[in-house]
Amino acid sequence: MGEQGFGRSIRRSEDARFLTGAGRYTADIDLAGQARACFLRSPHAHADFATIDTGAARAAPGVIAVLTGDDAAADGLGAIPCRDRLVNRDGSDPVSPPRPMIARRRARYLGEPVAIVVAETEDQARDACELIEVDYAPLDAVGDIAAATAAGAPLVWDDAPGNLSLDWAAGDAQGAAMLRVILGEEIAHVAAGKRWFDFLCTRRGLAPGTAWRALVRRHFKGALKPPFNAEARRAAGLAPSFYAPRDGEEPGAG
Repeated sequence: MGEQGFGRSIRRSEDARFLTGAGRYTADIDLAGQARACFLRSPHAHADFATIDTGAARAAPGVIAVLTGDDAAADGLGAIPCRDRLVNRDGSDPVSPPRPMIARRRARYLGEPVAIVVAETEDQARDACELIEVDYAPLDAVGDIAAATAAGAPLVWDDAPGNLSLDWAAGDAQGAAMLRVILGEEIAHVAAGKRWFDFLCTRRGLAPGTAWRALVRRHFKGALKPPFNAEARRAAGLAPSFYAPRDGEEPGAG
């Protein structure tokens, strides 16, 4: 892995063992006295459950333990924290609900763990999982962002109105709005990213203006052709024509 650089093919040192069947994965580990775990997951994207009957699973052959969200709470195991330091555009803190490692009373996504079975073998853990009975009460659910943020949508978390956790923005909003008017939504994000791109170029000793124009020419050449030619290209900081150099540029740079 000594070679570095954008666009360069890097020889991987680990491929040989994988391609020849000598790879070693977590599932390949087999130590003396090792136990196996199987997760019982919610079949519903959104559902309440008042009770989990684990009696039959605990009595199944080879089972060492059956753990639920209540067991995790009783053992003092807290929720999985969110380490993001972002704040909303108005300066307020985002909604960061607790995320338990095992669901308690409510499942909030399809496949969320509601119980864990630990047994001597993998087959015993799987068999015991099938013996657990959960009394689900399905709730309304949504499957895309537009529906989740629509008025009246079912809430995933009661303390997150509108299912909105964070309202955050960065970049040149005025520039993005200008391009949106001129060119439409397709490349409006170009202006929003220009400030950050110029910052990175400066840190690397590059000329921000020239580097930015090269990036736009490469990725948005077709979008900036007529009928948007003159006005749109000026808004993006480009020469009037792809074939007409700007001051300080070499002919043919476009």
